[in-house]
Amino acid sequence: MMEENTKTVAKRKKDEITEQVLKRVQALSSSGDLKIHKDYSAENAIKSAYLILSETLDKNKKPVLETCSTVSVANSLLKMVTQGLNCYKKQGYFIAYAGKLEFVRSYIGDVFIGKRDANMKTVIAQAVYAKDIFKFNVDVETGNKQILEHEQTLQSLNSAVTGAYCIIEFNDGTKYVDIMPIEKITTSWNQRKGNGLTDAHKKFPDEMSKRTIIKRACKVFINTANDTYDEAKSMEAEVNQVIKDEANNEELDINDIEYEEVKEPIKVPIVEETKEEEEPF
Repeated sequence: MMEENTKTVAKRKKDEITEQVLKRVQALSSSGDLKIHKDYSAENAIKSAYLILSETLDKNKKPVLETCSTVSVANSLLKMVTQGLNCYKKQGYFIAYAGKLEFVRSYIGDVFIGKRDANMKTVIAQAVYAKDIFKFNVDVETGNKQILEHEQTLQSLNSAVTGAYCIIEFNDGTKYVDIMPIEKITTSWNQRKGNGLTDAHKKFPDEMSKRTIIKRACKVFINTANDTYDEAKSMEAEVNQVIKDEANNEELDINDIEYEEVKEPIKVPIVEETKEEEEPF
């Protein structure tokens, strides 16, 4: 009976956090302080996020809802909403750092924002292998890179990855090309907060290289996008301050739950994707 009551309390507290964040979003939206992106449902995104959070573990294989502060959980959900992203669509991940939960945008989220706010039409990345025939040059007048030739065979796909490139085509027909050798890609991976390479980086260097080059190629355009994205970043900073200011108020003071009393915590393996996004680009 005690176990059942503890689980019921834990579920109720989780629901309270979701409701409090949603109320805050609705209040900010109603006052005009937060502009929700068109066709974006904050309620659906928050509820989907909490389902994922309920099954997310930290590096010690403990539920993040047990080890992360209530305020950081609310803060991470708000960061997701201010960017108009949905973690159910793999547009971002929730990762625990030293007892605090953070929302980290994924490469899919970068592409989504790029298409929404930065006039991008398509974003295509390819890995380059040692036995490929690959040639490119730099336009001396514009400084833009151009792919002159890239030929692959089934045999070359079995050789080592030597780099990756990304081609972004914009709605006005212009294109942008970014290229990275594997040495720079590896340097990027080693700067991750997770310190070093995950199994995904070691087993699938081609796919991970493409994700890295996509994030770097999109970054400059996302960070110089129109006011839609600028407003989201500004709003994120404001929301962070609101959370800090109200951290001890009754509205956000969701009492810590003694999750360790729950006899059967959710045990879901850590998904490597929650780590592979932690790169400088």
